[in-house]
Amino acid sequence: MNKESQNNITEMYNKFATVEEIANKTKIKQNEIKIFIDKNKLRKQRDDYYRNILNIFVIKNFTRKEIAEATNLSPKKISYLCNKYKITKSFREIKKQVLDDKIIKEYKNKAVSITEMAKKLNMSYSCVKYVYKRNGLENVHGTRYKKFEKLDEEKYQNILYELKNTKLSLEKIGNKYNISRQRVYQIQKANKIKR
Repeated sequence: MNKESQNNITEMYNKFATVEEIANKTKIKQNEIKIFIDKNKLRKQRDDYYRNILNIFVIKNFTRKEIAEATNLSPKKISYLCNKYKITKSFREIKKQVLDDKIIKEYKNKAVSITEMAKKLNMSYSCVKYVYKRNGLENVHGTRYKKFEKLDEEKYQNILYELKNTKLSLEKIGNKYNISRQRVYQIQKANKIKR
């Protein structure tokens, strides 16, 4: 077995090719390949290499898909290796954290509603909703959902005065005191003011 064949076997074995696949490509007998692998302790080298690489990726919160792309292995193989090497961090938790970070970053730039955030990041409404809920983010509504102030006694008396002494519409009074038209109507009805 020449040096080039040995390098080919080592490279293919490190990429998780089976002995049979290596034999077919290199035209070397399977027994010779097995002896070469055992003699050079390639299995231990490969395991040590991938154990270290996976630990680094998992510590840095890479998702299973990102690790697969970086190592040229399938996501299924990444899961298998993490189980084999007893790397316990859940990829589901990592993915959840990555989503949380992405949405929180966007929210800090500009706080928007769940619907707008879902459209902006091309995610589902429910996914964004759960991130908002988990992280205590406020669902900022558009102009349709105006936040009204609570009425103190002084504002209440001013509204009564407006209702009794002016011809302003209920809507204009509501806008002036930052309450809804319906609330102005309730005050009018409760005080039996005829207009």
